[in-house]
Amino acid sequence: MTWYADEIILRATPRALALVSTSQTLRPFSYHVRSLAGHHWYRKEHEHSLPEEGLLVIRPVGPQLFETNNAAPLRAEVTNELLTLLDGETTPPPTSLRQALAAMAATLDQAVIYYSCRMWAGDIDYEYCLSYGPDEALLVTQPDTEDSLRAGLRKVGLDLPTHYFALHTREFPWDTHKLTG
Repeated sequence: MTWYADEIILRATPRALALVSTSQTLRPFSYHVRSLAGHHWYRKEHEHSLPEEGLLVIRPVGPQLFETNNAAPLRAEVTNELLTLLDGETTPPPTSLRQALAAMAATLDQAVIYYSCRMWAGDIDYEYCLSYGPDEALLVTQPDTEDSLRAGLRKVGLDLPTHYFALHTREFPWDTHKLTG
């Protein structure tokens, strides 16, 4: 079975909610997850909470979501590392998306992460997280290291006790968290 994610995650601060809810481009793909009440935890050790204000998740992310003239500086080594990681099978996020995320992090004065993962039959093809604010950083899941999702989520104020993330379960009720505005 295939599972994939391409999403932007940030703390749902009032400024972030105002920015995203007024965007005709972002709002249709945005979710404000305030609570995990009612979530079925498979194991007690997987239980986790959310930052106080909740999370703002924009998904699925595609290049059509960001058109920008912003020339936010990006790190060339991140581009090179992404190209190596993806090994020509998948294209990295476009420069315009990366620049828009860097600009969003600067505007909101908070961390913004872009998480991307592809799995097939439980095997990870690739998993990485781009983190913005104040600089661009690439976090990659490697054997014997912390996974990139946990490292990225820590930057937005969520410390997962295990690799389990409630928002990445198939039964997560996204429709009940749809951002309206």
